[in-house]
Amino acid sequence: MQSPTTTRDELLTLVRLAWPISLAQFGLVAMGLVDTAILGRVSTDHLAGASMGRAIVFALNSLGIGIAAAIEPLASQAIGAGEKEGAWAALRTTLRACLMLWAPLVLTGLAATYLLGPLGVEAHVVELARAYVLGNAPGVLAFCAFLAGRNFLQAHGTTRPIVVASVVANAINLVVSVPLVGGDDFLVRMGLPAIGLPGLGALGAGLGTSIASFVLAAVVFAAARAERPSRPVEPVAMRRVLGLGLPVGLQILAESGVFTVVALISGALGARTASAHQVAIGLASFTFMGALGVASATAVRVGHAIGAGKSPRLPGMLGMCLGGAVMTVGGLAFALFPRQLARLFTDDPEVI
Repeated sequence: MQSPTTTRDELLTLVRLAWPISLAQFGLVAMGLVDTAILGRVSTDHLAGASMGRAIVFALNSLGIGIAAAIEPLASQAIGAGEKEGAWAALRTTLRACLMLWAPLVLTGLAATYLLGPLGVEAHVVELARAYVLGNAPGVLAFCAFLAGRNFLQAHGTTRPIVVASVVANAINLVVSVPLVGGDDFLVRMGLPAIGLPGLGALGAGLGTSIASFVLAAVVFAAARAERPSRPVEPVAMRRVLGLGLPVGLQILAESGVFTVVALISGALGARTASAHQVAIGLASFTFMGALGVASATAVRVGHAIGAGKSPRLPGMLGMCLGGAVMTVGGLAFALFPRQLARLFTDDPEVI
């Protein structure tokens, strides 16, 4: 990747790296928005249950996001220093860390659903939330692996496979979620032929997300294999990956924990309130993906600068400004078109 010497060149390089990453991030959230739109037209109760289940899974994924984030400095600095083998070693250790954390995370998520009843959530909605977490359990591992592979490719400046993975996964998610969530009744309402499937509602949404997550991981690792070194490499110490990734994951958990708690409390206020919250937070998450894409690109540019022995100040400051600009656009859209956006996901006037 080129080494810009002016502010304009650095900004253009950052934008070229950030836009496909952001596009892929938008695609990740779009899968959840598709599920929300389907569930919103199938059952308000299933949408409410999936909303709380998704909040729990998001909290679980926070640690996976943090672990995968360890690759950004490790791989980009290795590449900036001309030692690409170090990037592959970081990827392998990160995948082992994802596998090590998977079972404890899923068990924690299932245990968390038993706290919903004491919060005042109706028993049948609690069961739907638990069903969503169970359906999404395999996807927790696949999503962490995808994030690791994605960050590895980004460190190499390779973004096209990430966009392809997002597009393919969205298509697969739509194809499998419509019958899994709504079943034959929903298919017939859409003018499609019945295929003999009962609607699984929240469980179907979780299963669809798991399938899409495995598709994401498969596409990025098919591309990542091109960077595999021809000779054995010394593995990165697990403590180094955990030392970088766990603090990031815990910070994300602390931040996202607020959203998780609010989502769970909204369930105690009734299914329509929980459903409305899911629509609003889904849209908010969608806009945030633009800033997250900019952040990932900035981390790569900063890592390259450090690896090359240069100051990271310019890419860091430009990244913060660009991220703020992206979020301003999202804020304006919410302020100007709130009802139009809500109607994309439900016909229920109270939820809107």
